Amino acid sequence: AEYVNPDALWDRLNDAVNTIIRRDETTETGDLLPPCVEDGNH
Repeated sequence: AEYVNPDALWDRLNDAVNTIIRRDETTETGDLLPPCVEDGNH
């Protein structure tokens, strides 16, 4: 049986979460907030 590297799996999970969060930010607040406000939140 093959065992998946936990670090690789964690990285993949983090990438997926970051992609979802970024997509939500773009659709919900990207058009409403000016870039300077958006930059201040990160």
